[in-house]
Amino acid sequence: MKRSTISNFCFAWVCAILLGSVGCTRTQVEPTPAEVERPIATRHAPPVFQPVAGNKTVHQAMLLSHSLPEIKSHLEIRTILVQAGEPISLTAEHDGVFELRTGDLALMEDGKPRPMRRGEMWQVNRGAKVTLKASGEVAVVRAIYVIAGEK
Repeated sequence: MKRSTISNFCFAWVCAILLGSVGCTRTQVEPTPAEVERPIATRHAPPVFQPVAGNKTVHQAMLLSHSLPEIKSHLEIRTILVQAGEPISLTAEHDGVFELRTGDLALMEDGKPRPMRRGEMWQVNRGAKVTLKASGEVAVVRAIYVIAGEK
């Protein structure tokens, strides 16, 4: 190579290193956003479990009861505890959805058990008999009802 080409290359290399080091040492402090103020957590009273009407072996607790005036309805969310042992029958008070929250549970259909997995949901109609059998110690079912026609 020619001597001038090598010296131009070395000069460009040195300039690139110097510019890079100058750019790295020159820092600009970014403003730190203010801490988000979170509201103080409210403590809720533990749910009170009461026997389900017509079945004293099953207990339920009302978690939420909320009016929905925009759609002239009412939302209810309940937790139902199903003890292991014999199958139990519940009568759905309203149209809604049941969800298995924890435990091992089988939904009895035509006398045959259909195993349910945690998080699985199924629809129930008002007045329908729902037969459940818990195979573990206890199963927790969430009942979600939207009751039409109430303010």
